[in-house]
Amino acid sequence: MCGIAGIFNSKEMANYENINKMLISIMHRGPDDISAHISNESVFGSVRLAIFKLDHGQQPYVSKDKKTVVCFNGEIFNYFDLIEELKRFKKDIVIKSEIELIYHLFIEFGYNFIKKINGQFAISIKSNNKLILFRDPFGIRPIFYHKIKNEIIFCSEIKGILSVKKNIGLNYKNLNQIIKYWAVIGENTIFEKINQVEAGSYIIFENGDIQKFKYYEEDYNAEKNKYSSFEEAKEDFNYNLLSAVKRQTHGDVEVGAYLSGGIDSTAISYCLNSLKDDSKTFSINFENREYDETYFQNIAKNKLNLNNLSVTIGKNDIAEVFQDVIYHTETPLFRTAPSPLFLLSKLVKNNSIKVILTGEGADEILYGYDIFKESKIRNFIKRDISSKKRWELLKRLYAYLPQFQNPRYFNMIKEFYKNSIDSESNLYSFLPRIKNNIGIYSFFNKDFIESNENDFSDIFSCLNNSHEQLDELQKIEDYEIKTLLTNYLLSSQGDRMTMANSIEGRYPFLDLEFVKYARKISNNYKLNILKDKYILRQNYKNKIPKELYDRPKVAYQAPEIKSFFNKKHTKDYVLDYFNMNSLTNVGIFNINNINKILKKIVNSDINERMGFRENSGMVIILSLQILINEFKSRIDNLNYEKKTRLIY
Repeated sequence: MCGIAGIFNSKEMANYENINKMLISIMHRGPDDISAHISNESVFGSVRLAIFKLDHGQQPYVSKDKKTVVCFNGEIFNYFDLIEELKRFKKDIVIKSEIELIYHLFIEFGYNFIKKINGQFAISIKSNNKLILFRDPFGIRPIFYHKIKNEIIFCSEIKGILSVKKNIGLNYKNLNQIIKYWAVIGENTIFEKINQVEAGSYIIFENGDIQKFKYYEEDYNAEKNKYSSFEEAKEDFNYNLLSAVKRQTHGDVEVGAYLSGGIDSTAISYCLNSLKDDSKTFSINFENREYDETYFQNIAKNKLNLNNLSVTIGKNDIAEVFQDVIYHTETPLFRTAPSPLFLLSKLVKNNSIKVILTGEGADEILYGYDIFKESKIRNFIKRDISSKKRWELLKRLYAYLPQFQNPRYFNMIKEFYKNSIDSESNLYSFLPRIKNNIGIYSFFNKDFIESNENDFSDIFSCLNNSHEQLDELQKIEDYEIKTLLTNYLLSSQGDRMTMANSIEGRYPFLDLEFVKYARKISNNYKLNILKDKYILRQNYKNKIPKELYDRPKVAYQAPEIKSFFNKKHTKDYVLDYFNMNSLTNVGIFNINNINKILKKIVNSDINERMGFRENSGMVIILSLQILINEFKSRIDNLNYEKKTRLIY
């Protein structure tokens, strides 16, 4: 695992000073080595977190004829299989590292080599007068770029680009996507003139032009319902998940796992422990009992004999680290949940673990989210909208949310849902969520709202080419993958929080071989009536405690905006950024509405939860203020003394 950076086709910028700045700004991604290669008005570099082939894998890889330069951030889980495939063409080939493998695959198969890789990666290849940037199928590893005329700058993180390009501001138009969809989508970022290579895509930069290609697209219906019975599908489930975990322990260092107390992380921990006794697992505990899952973590720990370590999140901890969190996410957030994960990865680092397995992807691939069940319930209600009993199913679905037990609130929800229940939109399942999110616009002024509030056209360009032909559950899966998973869960909560502390996260449920298997099974095996992740739960029925395999899905949550306001310990930066002058200077906020919520926060009971609109709106505002006021200065103030060694 590494971070990569480069400047291509720039006589003015392609120098040691600039690549050194870029690499130092992302050195948390790879503290074990920092190196670069300079040639022909281009410079490429890498910071390395040594995990596999510790004595090899020097980057950048430069071909003997100097025509090809390769940089690689990630892991190739079918590494040995691909070497065997190459040996069928070149019997005497000797490959000592993943970076060498990529070079030889590219030479042998051209751009199509990328379709052969089962892994998580961002890759740059300079080939003669072209620069090609590749990103893995689900966007687990980031890669950003900034094009200026005939030049291009790229990096694993935006801060690398900003370390050498000072005149790039924020793109408030893309803030709308965070409000509506909870993340920027597609190739967008929150910064002007900085794009990301989309998941499952690559770009070719040549003669000042960029061509974009999609090499991976989910095939939802290939071999669908391949299995004639549930038992047959379940037999293959155990094999496929265990094989995915085994592939993802690839490397020469110890591998640990996150343990949340839910079925996904418990299953991964069970598989890891069956492969290697006494593997370490890591958990988050909360002093606030409303968010705490220690009880379930302890059941897993004790019954499965796990070596589990935990970090406890106190009432001031989220505010304490939130500025660091935004520095690493490089985007406004709609919730505080990445903050505990930042502290958790620090615990992992302090225990000398470099690689961590997590359960992300299970809810999308195996239909675990409430929205899958909600869609079924709404279609059921639609057939008899006057039935009180049918509406009660929504209350049961969200029983873990206290507001759903409030009759007044529930009646409001019913009216809210009735307004979209007859919609024929391809966004049918998401209309309640999107309309709820639009409430956040109340914290912004009219000019900002009027130009953006009701435009959803941007989402359709990101969805599967056959999205309209998918069934309702497949549409939800496609939408969740393209929005929440790629650019929030795998980014702000995933890569950016683990790599902030030099930890590599891996995701067995997103292993390509496992995903191919999951695509072949019936929807009913994933969502059985209203039982989510049914095949996963049934597979572990006799392997893990009933309290865990039968536990309803509970979304991971963390204390929200009220955790920033403490009469004795409110941080100065929080007061500064919610100051009227500071808010007015940005020019897009509705100051009156923000002040109303601030008074409500300060005057309400410490244990009283705020509504979604208030929490998300205020977290977005605070994180945006951090980006505006301190992000660039922190990059500028890094110590840029010469550290990069040159490779010739």
